[in-house]
Amino acid sequence: MTISNGMKRILFICILLLAGLSSGASSKRNLLTDNYNRARIARFCTYSTDWVRFPAYSDRQAWSSIPEEQRRSTIAAGKKYLGYGWPAVLPSMYLEFTRSGNRKVVDSAIAEKLHALRSLFLAELAEGEGRFLDDIINGVFSYCEQTYWGSSAHFYLYEYGSPVSDPTTILPDASNPIIDLTVGDVASTLSWVWYFLHDEFDKVSPVISGRLLSEMNAKVLEPYYTRNDFWWITGWNSGNVNNWTPWCSYNVLTSVLLLEKDPAKRLDAVMKTMQSVDLFINSYPEDGGCNEGPSYWGAAVGQLYNYLSLLRDWSGGDIDIFDKDIIRRMGRYICMLYIGDGVNYVNFADAPARISHDGIKIARYGHDIGDGRMEGFGAFLAKRSGASSKALSGDIGTTLSNTFLYHGAPDPKEILLGEAWLPDLEVAVGRDREDSREGFYFAAKGGNNGEQHNHNDVGSFILYYNGCPVFIDPGVGTYTRQTFSGERYRIWTMQSGYHNLPVINGVMQHDSV
Repeated sequence: MTISNGMKRILFICILLLAGLSSGASSKRNLLTDNYNRARIARFCTYSTDWVRFPAYSDRQAWSSIPEEQRRSTIAAGKKYLGYGWPAVLPSMYLEFTRSGNRKVVDSAIAEKLHALRSLFLAELAEGEGRFLDDIINGVFSYCEQTYWGSSAHFYLYEYGSPVSDPTTILPDASNPIIDLTVGDVASTLSWVWYFLHDEFDKVSPVISGRLLSEMNAKVLEPYYTRNDFWWITGWNSGNVNNWTPWCSYNVLTSVLLLEKDPAKRLDAVMKTMQSVDLFINSYPEDGGCNEGPSYWGAAVGQLYNYLSLLRDWSGGDIDIFDKDIIRRMGRYICMLYIGDGVNYVNFADAPARISHDGIKIARYGHDIGDGRMEGFGAFLAKRSGASSKALSGDIGTTLSNTFLYHGAPDPKEILLGEAWLPDLEVAVGRDREDSREGFYFAAKGGNNGEQHNHNDVGSFILYYNGCPVFIDPGVGTYTRQTFSGERYRIWTMQSGYHNLPVINGVMQHDSV
């Protein structure tokens, strides 16, 4: 009997997983703080925004250079929010999380409000005629009058510890500001709004910028300067962190670099973010694998890329660690778990089967680490999704970097790896034919049930044939209070019996405790 190359790959995968070849160790690399000390960082801490490489609001020629279809789409997206009635985020919406475990009520309202502000802001940048300014000002004041910009699911930060399964009924506390993912997203957006439009605001009234800066200082900057009890800053369990650390650090750093004029505070804040991001990089194994899954790669390594790019731009290229092997491997992970069709990935952990990643950011990452194949893959994803004609949206720094700081890959091309092995993450993949969707595609995982965003799925596998799913991972449902509590494994999508695994004598796998 002749064994095909694809079957040989599948057998090789199984042998690797059974052998348990994981080195399993991360190391204290400290790529930022060990290589860039306070004296070196202090050279850049005099207040200036000369490092910003995006065109000024007044540079209408540069803004008109955006592809016309994309420019029209951006303006049209903003027009939907002209006359927008900025909603109050009510106490009852926050209380729903405590009462029923439903976080969607308040999270949806928060997301819609932020989307409205970003859409109006980007439309004004693209058009430059002032017709969106009143609505932007209304949005700024709406945020200034909102006690807390974040999610009810993160109220555990008031307790100065880890999430609890039955949180105390609590409402936003203006005397005790906390910084979560959404607070950071709002803060960085408002910082860019101030940077581009404060002169226009002053033509209406200097009160606008003054109020914005006051609220930013009270809700974000001073809490960050003075507190170290948020786990995403200093870690928990001997310094462990997750995607929150680069995500929040990127948002805070954006706000500090755009708004803070005190050199000493700027220096302290930059160093503090570097210490936190070092913890994140240190948490990754040598293979660069993201145990939070391919969906969370964008929120984890993708946010690390945002942070490192911002730090590099601000320092004029002086702070640059994109040449480090671990940074390269962390980026390439997303290519290694790609199945095909632009959106299909090996979706172990908390990930859906179909994921739409930011192709331009992947291309930029590939370019910055000198990986032409990754750059081409990102360009392929961007082209397939029609990114050049879609409205500008999302995180402002990322969107403007994608628009003005990247000019395209020379060879957009899909990556269809023949085989890949992540020895620390213990994930292996193989397909019958490299660079082809024809034939079998197989992926399997070892690992353990103590991973971040874990499902009880050690030994699970995925199988595709000719690009179509045969055996799948069920993915993850809508997050509720139960998702990140002691009741997590009562959810069926987290249980081994709903993965491609045996139930032995009626017993499923257990989580690690």
